[in-house]
Order: sequence, then structure tokens, then C-alpha cells
Amino acid sequence: MAKKAARRPSAAKPVLVLNGPNLNMLGKRQPQIYGRETLADVEKACRAEAERRGITVEGFQSNHEGAIVDFIQQQAHAMLRAASIEL
Repeated sequence: MAKKAARRPSAAKPVLVLNGPNLNMLGKRQPQIYGRETLADVEKACRAEAERRGITVEGFQSNHEGAIVDFIQQQAHAMLRAASIEL
């Protein structure tokens, strides 16, 4: 039976909160339908809850799907490098 590699304790990684197209318009466009809370308000609430739980949050918003995919892939590669795992 092969030995499992010892896991090194890792630094806490942030929770990624991704916001897609048009969410930058929260609170600005049709507030009677979508409310007056802005994306900045939502991000602030996420950070407050994360702090309460002892974790960090990193937010990202783009109106371009490709930019979101690029961000996810960059974060995945960074996490793998930090764990010394090669693709």
C-alpha cells in the first residue's frame, strides 16, 4: 500500500466571490425591481461575514465571461503552485 504524502499545513486561502455580467449595476438599474443594495454593499457584507468566520474573501466582477474564466484559471494555477503541484 502506497504511503500518502504528508500534508503540509497550508495558509488559509481566500474564498473567491465571483460576480458576472451586469452585477456592477446593482442598486443603479431598476432599483424598484432589484433593490438599492449595490455590489459594493454585497461585497462589504461578504467581507464582514468572512471576518466573523475567520476567513478572507476576494471579490471579482466582470461583464465579460472570458475575463471570469481567466480569473478562475489564474487562481487555480496560483493555488496549485502554492501546493507545489504541477499541471
